[in-house]
Order: sequence, then C-alpha cells, then structure tokens
Amino acid sequence: MSRFTGELTITQLDVDYRTWRLEQPLVYEVGDENSGHLIEVHKLFETDGASIPRLFWSILPTWGRYSRAAVIHDYLYNELREGTQPHPEAPTRQRADAIFLEAMAVCGVGLLTRWAMWAAVRLFGFLALQAARAMAWKTEKPMPKEVAPRPELDIVRKRRAEKPSPPPR
Repeated sequence: MSRFTGELTITQLDVDYRTWRLEQPLVYEVGDENSGHLIEVHKLFETDGASIPRLFWSILPTWGRYSRAAVIHDYLYNELREGTQPHPEAPTRQRADAIFLEAMAVCGVGLLTRWAMWAAVRLFGFLALQAARAMAWKTEKPMPKEVAPRPELDIVRKRRAEKPSPPPR
C-alpha cells in the first residue's frame, strides 16, 4: 500500500489562513510500498491545503486528516500548469485526482468524505488549473507599467524619509 514517509510541517503565511509554506519536504510513495514511485513536494512549496469553499468549512475545514493528501494534490496540479513539465506519476489531471483519492485513503479519511472530496476535484478541478493559468502572467511576464510599483506611492518609504534621524551619540 502507498505511504507518506514523513509528517506535514507548515507555516502560516497570511492572516486569513489561506496560504501556508512547507518547512520540510513531504514525500508520498505511490502504489505499493517500496515501489520507488515517489512524489516529493519540496520545502518552501506554498499551498492552501484543501481548496474548500468557505461555505463548507464547518463541515470540511481546509486542514484535516486529508491535509497531506491535499498538499500532494496541490503540488501535482501546480506541475500541470502550462509551461511546466507534469510530474511523471501524474501526467494528467485525472491521474492527479486518482492519487489524491489514494492518498486520502492512506491518511485514514472516511469513505464518504474521501469520495465527496474526490468528486469535487473531478467536477471543479479544472477551475484551479484555469486560475493558475490566469495567475501565470504575474510571475512569468513583465508587469504592465500601469500596475507597476510607483515609488511616489510608497507610504512606508515616505514616512521613513519624513522622520528625523536621531542625533549621533
């Protein structure tokens, strides 16, 4: 049976609990134990956990027993973005979703929850890939001049410049 070879260690990056960073690699072995088919999510990978709409958080919170499986799934979807090479274990969205289902079973997620979450990613996972494509311009293309940072609007820098420096001692 598949297995995770370590714990999930994350750090919160924003105040609304949506973005987290891995503090150590997370490794998942696909298929049979000792199969050699590994998915390693690198240290510093950023994730939002299980991408569950806020409306359903009382039933299925973003973080739960399925968290390690959700991080693996986020990583596999990240590798499916245009301009990247898909992970060899998940060359398609369908295979990434199947690994998510398998990994949730390894995590001990109940059958009903497991199938509900898998069905949700099968039905709506394409939206996550579209969002990743829409966000790609922010990291891969130069920022348009009309939205580029403007030094004259940098309030922090202005305040520092306005403060008199303390006299030397």
